[in-house]
Amino acid sequence: MQTYQFSHPVDIVNLGDIHRGNNNCDTNLLRKNIQQIADNPNMYWISTGDMLETAIKSSKSSCYEASTPEEELDALSLELEPIRLKCLGFTASNHQNRIKKEVGLSLDKILADRAQIPYLGIAATIKVTCGRCSYFIAMHHGVGGGTAGNKVNRAVGLAQNWLGADIYFTGHTHSFAHVTDIQTIIDRKRDKMTEIVTHHITTGHYLQYKGSYAEDLGLKAKPRGSAVVSLGFNEVGKQELKRVGVGFIG
Repeated sequence: MQTYQFSHPVDIVNLGDIHRGNNNCDTNLLRKNIQQIADNPNMYWISTGDMLETAIKSSKSSCYEASTPEEELDALSLELEPIRLKCLGFTASNHQNRIKKEVGLSLDKILADRAQIPYLGIAATIKVTCGRCSYFIAMHHGVGGGTAGNKVNRAVGLAQNWLGADIYFTGHTHSFAHVTDIQTIIDRKRDKMTEIVTHHITTGHYLQYKGSYAEDLGLKAKPRGSAVVSLGFNEVGKQELKRVGVGFIG
């Protein structure tokens, strides 16, 4: 498990579902948000995948409406350079898995090497400590789609695989959402049941609607941008209590 220690509150942006290389990728918005991360000393980032479009002949998305995987890999690696040292990790995803399925080559590992950012595998949990408050963040690309309610249910359902985390980050659906839940877990050290407030956060996307596959399928346009979680603490006497805020940068 990757662990990170900070003496101050931090903001963590999920730069997921960028789809760099797709002709509809909003590169201006992407660069603006990258610059915001670079300029803010307390802002870091993760990604739940699909940073690259990876359109090949056998994929659903048309290879004639995107740049080549090599071109988008080069472009994104260059764009991420100002914030590579602020990346806490990224996970696998269906678009980037296309190359692996075809030829057995991990595009994720290539991206990690090229951009010099940590690849964490299919799913991951990282520990972020702010002051004396520790937060466990679970990450997975996400699955499914359908109605807004179904998307949220799928995101919350994934938490059953990683009980005990404070934050659950997913993507895939291109629909920013945030719901809170309560998990009751066994505290083995104190021999009691403990309740944990959990935050389930699905990030946005970076695809412009006009001319996109979403427009072609008659799907509703969704806000472009990224989910961001603010992790901090409130000092109460000699204690530091967890403080979580969730927002969106578009």
